[in-house]
Amino acid sequence: MNQGKDAGKDEVAWWFKILGRCVGAIAALVCMGMGIWECITVHPICIVAGVLMVCLGFLTMVLEAPLCCQFFDGLDRLATWIGNLKYIYKAILYCVLSIFPMMLCFGMTTVFGGGLIFVTGAIYGVMALGKKGGQQARRPDDVEMNQRLTESEAPVATTPEGT
Repeated sequence: MNQGKDAGKDEVAWWFKILGRCVGAIAALVCMGMGIWECITVHPICIVAGVLMVCLGFLTMVLEAPLCCQFFDGLDRLATWIGNLKYIYKAILYCVLSIFPMMLCFGMTTVFGGGLIFVTGAIYGVMALGKKGGQQARRPDDVEMNQRLTESEAPVATTPEGT
């Protein structure tokens, strides 16, 4: 069993990794847009939530689509470091940070903008689960389980037809 740093990353399909990145990049753009929209209000706490959403969207854009932020010095090292983290840490980061704007100013814009970031975290959470039990269930060397299966199979009694 691979217990290294990339233990969960080897088990995820390539298309699921791309799905996570694409949803994250789209969620970042939507979150930044909704954050700007949220800042156009008279309620100061909603302005704070909007600024948090813009910052969260920018952070997500840096982490999910570093190509879009290649002209900022130092962000490539941050994106590389975060990219090497396990999926569960990314899931926790996105899910926890997306809740704060919704707690400050609950509305359509914060739910939609922060909700997409939360969905990105949920996708990374599913990636962190991987194929749990897939290889354990298919182990041919599990003698005890194979023995129980063969013992529990009772021969089927057949009766001649017509009697």
